[in-house]
Amino acid sequence: MKKLFVVITFIALSSCSYESNPEIKDAGFLDGTVETFSGASSIVKLEDVTIETIPKTKTTLTDHQGRYSLEEIPAGDYILKITKESFYDTYAPASIIAGKVLQEDYMLYLYDSNNTPPTIPMYPFPSDSGRSYSTSLQLYWECSDPDSNRIYYDVYFSKEYPPTKCIARQHRENEISVDELEVGERYFWRVCVRDYYGAHVLGNIWTFIVKPIE
Repeated sequence: MKKLFVVITFIALSSCSYESNPEIKDAGFLDGTVETFSGASSIVKLEDVTIETIPKTKTTLTDHQGRYSLEEIPAGDYILKITKESFYDTYAPASIIAGKVLQEDYMLYLYDSNNTPPTIPMYPFPSDSGRSYSTSLQLYWECSDPDSNRIYYDVYFSKEYPPTKCIARQHRENEISVDELEVGERYFWRVCVRDYYGAHVLGNIWTFIVKPIE
């Protein structure tokens, strides 16, 4: 029954949509619900879940019906940190568009003492604070799951610090191609890993600079 539990929640995690709000000129809204499973298949709303943006501009709590709303968030890309005691911390990307209301629902997973979370992503290529002499390359990292569960990656990559633009969601490989890099620019990136049972681990921020071939 545990495998059925997780497969269904993955489907629910993907629910999102945008609505227009013409009164907002340079910011957007984010709202939705946070849920979990009670028993094998019953869905319940979660109260007092903390939702905050990374970088930290807004924070809110869900109400007794599991609903939340983050108002007037400056337009841009964010990582959402979603937390509640006795549940795994959850991280998810969110792209806020000026004049739009992003509606996104999330599932939280109860902490399971029999499940060991994945290791934190390590040993990046290019090496942290290193350099690249190519405008196209493969980002690479090492990560594993102590229980040999399937793991998935969200990859964040940007010239901005901290990197919050998600270039891959639920990626299954520990490498990804990036191209059209600019010579002389510094790039930042990080990887969030999630195991089959919902344990998330947000990796450290790495950086490299693209150098001309001399």
